[in-house]
Amino acid sequence: MNSMTGFGRASAQTSDARWVVEIRSVNNKGLDVKVRLGESDPFCENEIGKLLRQAFERGSVVLNVRKESLTTTDSVARAKLVATYQELVEVAWELGVAAPVTMDTVAAFLGQHQPAEASAVRAEALWEILRPAVEQAVSELQVARRREGDALLRDCRKRATVIETLVTQLRRETRDLPQRAMRKLEERLVQLKGTPGLDATRLAQEVALLAERLDVTEELVRLDTHLGHLMKLVGGDVAGEKPAVGNANPSVSTSSTGIGRRLDFLLQEVGRELNTLNAKSPDATIAGMVIDAKLELEKIREQAQNIE
Repeated sequence: MNSMTGFGRASAQTSDARWVVEIRSVNNKGLDVKVRLGESDPFCENEIGKLLRQAFERGSVVLNVRKESLTTTDSVARAKLVATYQELVEVAWELGVAAPVTMDTVAAFLGQHQPAEASAVRAEALWEILRPAVEQAVSELQVARRREGDALLRDCRKRATVIETLVTQLRRETRDLPQRAMRKLEERLVQLKGTPGLDATRLAQEVALLAERLDVTEELVRLDTHLGHLMKLVGGDVAGEKPAVGNANPSVSTSSTGIGRRLDFLLQEVGRELNTLNAKSPDATIAGMVIDAKLELEKIREQAQNIE
């Protein structure tokens, strides 16, 4: 199970430049991909975007590429300035120019005689340089998301176990709920016996309807089914998760539905059955158990918002 929060970083280097690739992701209902290159390159942006969409299903994913030049250092720049200044002084002396050579003169000279910058890397060539770094950064992000996802998994499993325990207690408490309600109603009827206008037949019908309304067997069966699926989902790794880009072919996806979406659906179903059970059971003890179960359910729901 993966979360949607994490960070990855890697770099690629040529003889004169280094490209730093940084990628981060945060929560999002769907998949939102943004690619930010230092220099616009539609081909490269498109290739990176395709790789990210193959690697992730949910989350807001932002990948930044920053280019750093390796050809100019402080010492090289200083030596060039000194050499240029000395050359200009010699030329001025040879020509008999009385005006002193200033740093402004040196700067103007260097600006006019700066060698043409090598052609910028573009399209396929740039992608071939960046691809290993992008894949490594994505792999690091996947590792970070899996690490946080494991922590979320443990928390969800613990809370789902609490809900299972509460449902077991609810089954015990509701087992004779209709009978208890009928006995209470019969005691009340004894007190009302002889009251003018009392229709015994109508009361018998009401008692039967009350017993039917208080029967929560179906809700408990459905709860068991949904909780079984929930425990299976949070009980460990689920087949079909996407492979790490750095270790496998990112173009292969074996899952079309993320765990987070399946978890959302199951949580809705469990919550619906708990609400129905609570509405059908006027007992205060049962209501307290349902509230406790719904609190744990809501905490799982919060965690599920960060699960891919």
